Amino acid sequence: MMGVAGGMIWNRIETEEEKVKSAFKIFIAQLALNGLWSYLFFGLHNPFLALIEIILLWLLIFEMYNQFVKIDKIAGKLLLPYLAWVSFATILNASIWWLNR
Repeated sequence: MMGVAGGMIWNRIETEEEKVKSAFKIFIAQLALNGLWSYLFFGLHNPFLALIEIILLWLLIFEMYNQFVKIDKIAGKLLLPYLAWVSFATILNASIWWLNR
């Protein structure tokens, strides 16, 4: 759904170029953080760093949602399951860190 939302936003580049470019900077940044989380948590076995990073990821996803909604309400709403999943993953990450500290 995130890819569909991104495509819906990208299709608006000719009419709302500045908003779309700003939203896509956030989109790319959150993709990078998403990949980094896996490396921190599974690669480095560091739940604390992963927790800090996933909180930043959640904030970026929330900002991406806010920007997408201003361009296309449906595209923004397509991000809500992703935001819910990262919320759940944050709780799991925090629990694992807490239990293993």
